[in-house]
Amino acid sequence: MWSRNPGRPGRRAGALALGGLLVAAAGCGFQPMYAERAQPGSGQISPAVRNSVAIAPIPDRIGQQLHNALRDQLNPRGQPTDPAYRLRVRISSVSEPSTLRSDGTATRRSFTLQATWQLDDYDSSRRLFTSSAGARTSYNVVDQPYATVVAFRDAQERVVEQVARDIAARVTGVLARGVRPAQANAAQ
Repeated sequence: MWSRNPGRPGRRAGALALGGLLVAAAGCGFQPMYAERAQPGSGQISPAVRNSVAIAPIPDRIGQQLHNALRDQLNPRGQPTDPAYRLRVRISSVSEPSTLRSDGTATRRSFTLQATWQLDDYDSSRRLFTSSAGARTSYNVVDQPYATVVAFRDAQERVVEQVARDIAARVTGVLARGVRPAQANAAQ
């Protein structure tokens, strides 16, 4: 059975503090990035604009994984039927030893994924924005080859998800700001 402990602050005080924090955030100009009826250049982005980015194919298996993660991040409602923007991504990855035994064999490796991306106008192919993203993680190398392969795949998945989140957040920010082709050089 639940009983109230008078020595502990109640839920009401917590709710009041949270309400006060939200009022303070609203007073400083805070507004959500995602809005159903966002105005261009307002700093908000509507689902229709967010879902207007076509993602160009990215070569290799890790490129396919990044493409799928980006599609999940940017196009939660499915592939755009009439895209306004095209996202092009080039990647490079490397897996290298980071910890060695005295005999020179690796016990730990690091995996790095670098992505250079650009957002283009879909019809004219004019570059609107360009940037890069990257992530690094490490994994154990053990005596069982299958366990090492599984650890490597897990490391790849973690890095791909991080890079996809970074790119999607940046693309969303660019679209919310309403960057035009003339601003592309200033935005870099």
